Amino acid sequence: LGGLARSERAPANAAERMRAAQAPAEPSAGAPLAAAPAKRRAAQAPGAPASKAAPASKAARASKAAPSDGLLAEREGGALDEVESKGGGSAASGARPAPPATDLGASDPRIEQQRQARRSQLLARLAGTPAPDAYREADRARSRSELQRASQQLAALSSAGLGGTSSAAEAEQLRPDVYCRLAELALRMAQPRAALDWVGQGLALGTAPSAFVACLYQQQGRARQALGDRDGAAQSYMNALRVNERLLDESLEGP
Repeated sequence: LGGLARSERAPANAAERMRAAQAPAEPSAGAPLAAAPAKRRAAQAPGAPASKAAPASKAARASKAAPSDGLLAEREGGALDEVESKGGGSAASGARPAPPATDLGASDPRIEQQRQARRSQLLARLAGTPAPDAYREADRARSRSELQRASQQLAALSSAGLGGTSSAAEAEQLRPDVYCRLAELALRMAQPRAALDWVGQGLALGTAPSAFVACLYQQQGRARQALGDRDGAAQSYMNALRVNERLLDESLEGP
């Protein structure tokens, strides 16, 4: 009987095992495979709220917020073009455009032509004296050492006779221009106070109004302007204009 009972339970157990193998396995409630389809169905369901994205990393946020170098260059170039199109010279915020550079001490071309012509005449009459060589040295001077050497040669002319008794008149007529050239060289060496000193010595000669005297006033104005004395510079330029007007009136009246 015991053997018969075991033989009857064996087929039953075999049938149960076949049914269990053919039936789909029921996943547990906590299995991740069951959570994934549920999330997909929730995402595909109409009207379902969008899932909240994970916060981006700090580096990603910085790279997204910061524009690229090419974009920055494009923006800055556009801003600069906009400022320049409005007449501004700088793209800096709040920067005021610089006024156009003007030389208030520029000499009248007609008076400057008179000065050059008269100087050439006097230097030709003073041939054989140190004057022509000193003027050529001043015309060629470019470097600071050359400017200093030319200034020394012209200074020697101002403190000594420019020629013999036969050329004394021409030497005195040229002397104001010597001081004017000394002032020019001093300004080129960024020495406005020295330029004022040379101008003062030239004006102290008390010569009659001439193109050389007008040049002295112009150099005086430039030196004062370099020192920040705007009122004094304006007065010097005005004096130069008065001399120029007088010389032009005399040239129009003729001999």
